[in-house]
Amino acid sequence: MLQNLKYTIVLSSLVTSSCTVFSNAKEKDYNQQVDFLVLTAPSVNLDVMDRAAPARLDIFQLTKKPTFIYEEYLDLIDEDNDLKGDLLVKDQHMIIPDTIKSIPLSLEKDTNYLGITTGFRDIENTSWKIVLQKQPPQWWSQNSYLYLKVDSSGIFQISKRQMKEELKKYAKRHPNDKSVTKSGVFKKPKYDYSKGIFTNKL
Repeated sequence: MLQNLKYTIVLSSLVTSSCTVFSNAKEKDYNQQVDFLVLTAPSVNLDVMDRAAPARLDIFQLTKKPTFIYEEYLDLIDEDNDLKGDLLVKDQHMIIPDTIKSIPLSLEKDTNYLGITTGFRDIENTSWKIVLQKQPPQWWSQNSYLYLKVDSSGIFQISKRQMKEELKKYAKRHPNDKSVTKSGVFKKPKYDYSKGIFTNKL
């Protein structure tokens, strides 16, 4: 009798533990992974000598958009600004003229909007900010992607077809860049883990 009781307790513990692990895994897997590419034009963020320069790119995951829309650039990039509670996650990147950048983007469960800002020198005369609404996912379709183009006039969302054409032009300008094919396909880098998680190949 005592042995059966012990067996029942152990079995119950295992079931509870398994349910907890499954629940956590299910919650963790909810984050939607997005194929995010940013194409930066050759003549972007020009200085007074018409020389292109890198620019800061900030990505905001938002529950609501009104505060983001009306905030000024310096207020948005302020580390202490949570946009009245609408901000879930903020990431910062640098974009370099005439490059393609693949950015890891994992959407939070409560993300309804994605806000993006670019720190241009002449910020008053450029479209430095966009906000995009997340659409319901389609389980039968691979639509989890976002393509942006940054040029001298600002930052814009483009379609898959438009990105393909931009990548073809990029491939002509950079024939030695193996990350983009002549047909306009971006190939994600293959990582070398022979020395662990970190690498000096930049």
